[in-house]
Amino acid sequence: MEPPQHTVDMLRVYMPSGEMLVAVPVEELSTVKALKQKVQSIGGLPRFRQRLLHGGTVLKDDFRLESPLDLQLVVLNYVAASDAQGNELVGACASGTEAGVEAILDRPQDPNRLSGFGPLLVGPLQLASMMGRVDNMRLLLEARAELDGVSDSPFYSPRVTALSGAAEQGRVDAVRLLLAARADAEIRSCGHGRTALWLASYTGRSRVVRLLLEAGAEKEAADNVGMTPLGAACSMGRFRVVRSLLAASASVSARDRDAVLKAHVRGRLQILRLLSKHRWSRTRFTRDPARQDAVVHERRLQLLEDGSI
Repeated sequence: MEPPQHTVDMLRVYMPSGEMLVAVPVEELSTVKALKQKVQSIGGLPRFRQRLLHGGTVLKDDFRLESPLDLQLVVLNYVAASDAQGNELVGACASGTEAGVEAILDRPQDPNRLSGFGPLLVGPLQLASMMGRVDNMRLLLEARAELDGVSDSPFYSPRVTALSGAAEQGRVDAVRLLLAARADAEIRSCGHGRTALWLASYTGRSRVVRLLLEAGAEKEAADNVGMTPLGAACSMGRFRVVRSLLAASASVSARDRDAVLKAHVRGRLQILRLLSKHRWSRTRFTRDPARQDAVVHERRLQLLEDGSI
């Protein structure tokens, strides 16, 4: 006697050409949304651009898949979003709910469209990252937002990536998410040549600095005038950042010497002690206290004159 044949109930998705794209057991997936995510994992097509039809009817994302079905996949192009719709997505990514962002992306709307934010042009992912809206960032990444795209910042630095903007604002969870998605930490902001580590160092985001260093960010990456992240941290008196950078073996460049002098002039004794322990005085600054005081005094007058301090 032959053993009984066990059949597996399957969900099958077909292209408009009739070619089967995917077949999965019914018990593996519970909703249409989960099936769309499965299709995305295979071909990279964002789920927001997918429509799954059964018998000519579009199935909603929350439709329960409880029996074997043959479904047809329809791929939608992005809508021609108006300026108002573009601004709506950017605003939702910055301060709206996850459900609101998902509804806009499901139009489907291009997640990379730059929109007006005051006089600036901002990308949805960049602004969500600067605001630390991690849930909305995940949706944008799922929608295939450009990870290393550049847009303006409504805060400090022009033309930054999502990672640089999040680093500058100290958004630890946003930085962690972007690094996990393999964002490029070495892209420089246009106009200044500043990396994410440089910006985090300058603004004193010590936790972000540690994350970037652990991810292998280039600790000596100088900006367009030659100042390194360590120099930027010294110039602003960011003790914890200086400590982390020195622990990672960052060095004081020739261009950073003014930053060290600024720390000296401003009385940042903790920073100066750290630098001294790491032998920053092997630069042109003499160990002779009298001579060093003379050099500092001379440079202090110059810094006061040009308004740097």
